[in-house]
Amino acid sequence: MTSAVDERPDRFGRDGDEGEPDDAVTPERALLVARYGRGPRRAPDRARRQWPIVSVAVVAVLTAATVAFWGLGQAQQGADSTIETRVTAFRVPADNLAEADLSISVQTGYDLACAIEVQNPQHLIVGWRIIELDASEQRTRPVTVQVRTTQPADTVLVNRCWIP
Repeated sequence: MTSAVDERPDRFGRDGDEGEPDDAVTPERALLVARYGRGPRRAPDRARRQWPIVSVAVVAVLTAATVAFWGLGQAQQGADSTIETRVTAFRVPADNLAEADLSISVQTGYDLACAIEVQNPQHLIVGWRIIELDASEQRTRPVTVQVRTTQPADTVLVNRCWIP
């Protein structure tokens, strides 16, 4: 006849359940083990240490997926209202004046404002002007702008454009 309690040590070299000392095997406990078998064993320490790592990894993956999905949505939404600017030519008719020919593209039906910057040869700002353009049915608009300067100009730039 076999013993009611399995006397072999588990794979970690321990006898019996981890929760109770070896001398705590009572006849009632032996009867329960004989009838129903051993209860579930506690997970090894390695498994208990891995669940926080796995849960953090799952949260990181979900966060990255959410950010990527949101970013794609924003990119698609902003694709129609992208503003493109180009200085096609500029002239310096006087020491205190600069003229620029611009090509500005924006989705039709939007008003637009742009900051025009004029620099000298040392790349210091010597002139600045904000222009406002009314909504148009054309996506690309040619614009000529004059900017007063404090010194002779060397470069004309479109600093920034925005939809007001």
